[in-house]
Amino acid sequence: MKFILVPIDFSAATPLVVSQAANLAGILRAHVILLYVVHVPKFPSATAEFGGRAELVDALEIAGERQLFDLKADLIRRGVNAHSLRLTGNPGTEIVDQARKLDPLCIVMGSHGHNALYDLVVGSTVSAVLKRALCPVVVVPVRSAADRTKFVRLRRRIASAVKS
Repeated sequence: MKFILVPIDFSAATPLVVSQAANLAGILRAHVILLYVVHVPKFPSATAEFGGRAELVDALEIAGERQLFDLKADLIRRGVNAHSLRLTGNPGTEIVDQARKLDPLCIVMGSHGHNALYDLVVGSTVSAVLKRALCPVVVVPVRSAADRTKFVRLRRRIASAVKS
């Protein structure tokens, strides 16, 4: 069975990434594996407002499972063979590890279009995957400032949903 691995983070780029992966899956007659990696910040202040690290991880995992289910169901309705996988850890490492285990035709992932300074200081999941992946990586860019604004709004909505 042929697979396309599609790491997603529920950002504004996610619908475009999933759509591109679905198109490619149709052409290649492949299944899509949606991969969401829960990444918990290591900074204590980032987890304190959620009652601690464990509570934050639980909330992110539950929210991720719901969103994965919806995306997978949408792909299946569109006639795409889709599967989902949720992991917790470092996104770059987990994506590369899963790619090595699953041996996909390619990885299709989104780029947020951060500048070079951001990538240098914070790092880039796309960069980590590009450096270590053994298969082709297709990068779908966030196209505009409007898309980045949607990304910020979506992140705020997710944070609000996780808190409640």
